Amino acid sequence: MIISSLVTLYESLLKSGKIAPTEFEDKKIQRAIILTDDGAIKDIVQLASSDEKEKRPGALLRIPKWFVRTSGICPNFLADTSEYLLGCTAGKDEKAKAKFEASKNFHLKLLSSCSSPLATVICRFFESCDPSHVLEVWGDRIKAFSKGDVMTFETENGEFFVGNEEICRAWSEYYFSNKDGEDKSTCGRCLVTGRKDEKIGIVHDKIKVAGSQASGGTLVGFNSPAFESYGLKKNMNAPVGEYAMLAYTSALNYLLKTSSTHTRLGNDTIVWWTEDGDEETCDAFSAFFRGNDDSKLASIVQNISKGKNVDLNDENRLRKQFCILSLSPNAARVSVRFFYRNSFGYFLNNIASHSKRMEISAPNGMGTGLLSPYGILCETIPKGITEKSKAIPPIFLGALLTSILNNQRYPEAIYDSVIFRTKIEVEGGESSAKYKVSPRKAAFIKAYLLKNVDYHNYKEVLTVALNNDCNDEAYILGRLFAVLETAQYHANNSTNLSERYLSAACSTPALVFPTLLKLASHHVAKTDRGGFDQRDIEDLLSRLEGGKPFPKQFNNEEQGMFLLGYYQQRSYRFEKAKVN
Repeated sequence: MIISSLVTLYESLLKSGKIAPTEFEDKKIQRAIILTDDGAIKDIVQLASSDEKEKRPGALLRIPKWFVRTSGICPNFLADTSEYLLGCTAGKDEKAKAKFEASKNFHLKLLSSCSSPLATVICRFFESCDPSHVLEVWGDRIKAFSKGDVMTFETENGEFFVGNEEICRAWSEYYFSNKDGEDKSTCGRCLVTGRKDEKIGIVHDKIKVAGSQASGGTLVGFNSPAFESYGLKKNMNAPVGEYAMLAYTSALNYLLKTSSTHTRLGNDTIVWWTEDGDEETCDAFSAFFRGNDDSKLASIVQNISKGKNVDLNDENRLRKQFCILSLSPNAARVSVRFFYRNSFGYFLNNIASHSKRMEISAPNGMGTGLLSPYGILCETIPKGITEKSKAIPPIFLGALLTSILNNQRYPEAIYDSVIFRTKIEVEGGESSAKYKVSPRKAAFIKAYLLKNVDYHNYKEVLTVALNNDCNDEAYILGRLFAVLETAQYHANNSTNLSERYLSAACSTPALVFPTLLKLASHHVAKTDRGGFDQRDIEDLLSRLEGGKPFPKQFNNEEQGMFLLGYYQQRSYRFEKAKVN
């Protein structure tokens, strides 16, 4: 399913010219060897990059596809490192001359029948080039090379040899006829295309996923006899034809280079695409991970929630097949955490439902609108941690995205962690003096209770702002705690009630509220505003069942209701003060 969808994407990108054919690839080239018409080196220059911030600058060129190097000497065509093209390098490489000889023989053989004048120049270069002389004349330039710098050839007029039509045709003929001359494939039926007697890709191209090895990792691979069956060797156990292999790896690497089609959350990389390569749809979806209220996706989600028309140029976009893939680096391989494929409208509707559950009031608007999954997960870890992405448990990410994208129940572990962090932060004085319970935490608590708790009363009373009609015991006691805190503030112009008692009041109200009410009787007597505070206290107490003692203990769902009542009562207080 994953590979076939990526092959379809590849074919769409190929038609639009956004991706290179299977025998070519787009690669950053750091250096250019400028050749004269007789094949002599005129200069060796560094190629400029369009992005000045890049660690390794270079020009993005479409070059003949590199071979997969495992061990030994394996030259590439027209674009390679200095030891292959010049026979020398900045460091020490005892095989440099052998690599140059292999590259020389490879180029002369491939270009022997090519009639292009530029092909003749390349042949003259390799026939006359002496690595010792090159090092003597251009040694200072070569010493300035960085390890792994890629070079190519350029004419005096600024034309790159890799762009010559006749040379490219000669490369394509060679590539599809005998590739690199080694028997690296076996014929069989491709499980992706269904074609018979097709060459099977025994060694798949690397996927460049962040966090994996520098050379990348493989998505399909059998690197141990323990994984093989029925006498089949390596990737013959899951035969993917060379065309499908080149197509899916090219498409996936293209997505991983495009900012609007992937993001990194923790150690995982999330990739998304439409099978027809629709950039606008992918760009809109990327806002889901950025959590931008001003984004196009936020506008679309709001319209869906209100039953309005979706703000897209083409309504057919909602019916397009949309794919979301989560990749995790794992040594030399790339593991799949999850893969979902459905219509774009299906995912939008589910995100809209999640966004609606997450809506909550806040005096400055914080916590409302489209909150990214990363923003939610940041609420599960201590505030003092600087590298938050590394502190988030990997299992949380996949579980949360699964619940949002498929409109399923939220993970209980994340909810428990949010409740725990809320009590710890308030008790330790780490929380905001204004909010105590952050809007993001309150929003997720509300969303969890609406989705996970099978209790119809919650769906009726859990609103965006304070609900005066809610008589749920835990919610009322949460509001009562906020009112008692306000009474202390009015009496002393400061309050420490939440730091001392919130965690216990949330878990075991029967142990704490009698003490809090006794303290409140002193607080209301010390200020002119005590009468208003006393009225609010009595109003909330009257909503509790008469004569029934405070509950001995609250479960996790009730603790969430308590914290939500506490948050919304405080938010209402600040909104009221702002209006006045």
